[in-house]
Parts: sequence; C-alpha cells; structure tokens
Amino acid sequence: PVVHNRMVFFVHWRGDEGSYTVNLRFIGPDGKDVIQPLKLGVKIPRGGNKANMMAELNQVALKMPGNYLFELFVEGQEDRAVVSLPVNQIQ
Repeated sequence: PVVHNRMVFFVHWRGDEGSYTVNLRFIGPDGKDVIQPLKLGVKIPRGGNKANMMAELNQVALKMPGNYLFELFVEGQEDRAVVSLPVNQIQ
C-alpha cells in the first residue's frame, strides 16, 4: 500500500461553447471507488472550442497493485473517457 500525497488530473477539452458538469471517478482494481466521485465544472468560452480542466487529488491511498482507472464523463452524455493507471508492486 502507498499514499500519494498529491496527484493532478489534467484534461484538455474540445467541444461546443457552454458550461458542463463533469464527473470524475477513480476506480481501483477491485472495482470500488478509491476516492468519492467528483463533480467538476468546465466552461468552453464563446468563440472558442477548447478549455482546460485540472483536478488536484490529495492523500490518495492505493491499497493494492493492479490496474486503476480514471473514468470521466459529461452529465447528460453517454460517452465516457477512461484512462488507465497501472500500479505495480516492487519486489
């Protein structure tokens, strides 16, 4: 087991102008949430089609080796992005 003091999740968005609610989950190899799911906001400005979003995660406990997943989706949309974070045990 290890505790990450600070992790930063950064996303570069492309899409239509507007404000969006984004859900972020961090899921362990056992299928359970590692942290409580987060609701974040992103605003794509008028005249643009890009925006950046950053989430800082502190004191994140990784209790076992395996494949952890960040799952990201915009409320009201079915598409989801999944980013893998493999965690290996050093012998």
